[in-house]
Amino acid sequence: MNETYNIRTPSVAHSKIFWLIPPVFIVGALVFFLIDIVGGSAIRHSGVIVEKFYKPERIHLTKVKEMQPKGEFATYLTAETEPAEWAIFARSKSGRVIRMECGRDLYYSKSIGESVRYVMVQGLMTSWPYYTQGIVGPSPARNRMMTTAQAFRQMKIRTASL
Repeated sequence: MNETYNIRTPSVAHSKIFWLIPPVFIVGALVFFLIDIVGGSAIRHSGVIVEKFYKPERIHLTKVKEMQPKGEFATYLTAETEPAEWAIFARSKSGRVIRMECGRDLYYSKSIGESVRYVMVQGLMTSWPYYTQGIVGPSPARNRMMTTAQAFRQMKIRTASL
């Protein structure tokens, strides 16, 4: 009656299915957001520029000390470049102030108080606003001739807002 059974209980950590759960979850989340962004709708809006923001290009220098294989220390300088950033804050017709990324040409071609057109991309399933991009195009205010009184009035408005 001395029978011994070699029964091993399978643990969850040794299961092959257990190790497949995180990669499947990560791939599923990436596919979900990819479908959400690609299938999302681009909504065109227009608004009035309230504020302009410019962040110049920056170069960060860092001093790094490293130990060489012979046991001596070597000092290096590393450089990281942070690109320039142009942004416009526009008030939409609904009253919301929206920050939009724009290129240098749009930033310098428009001034505060002018109307601007922009595209907002919202997700298909989540309807989250993923990004907002300004559209470069001719402004009706720039194409028409202004009288001296209108130009003076516009200068007063700009200086009062500063």
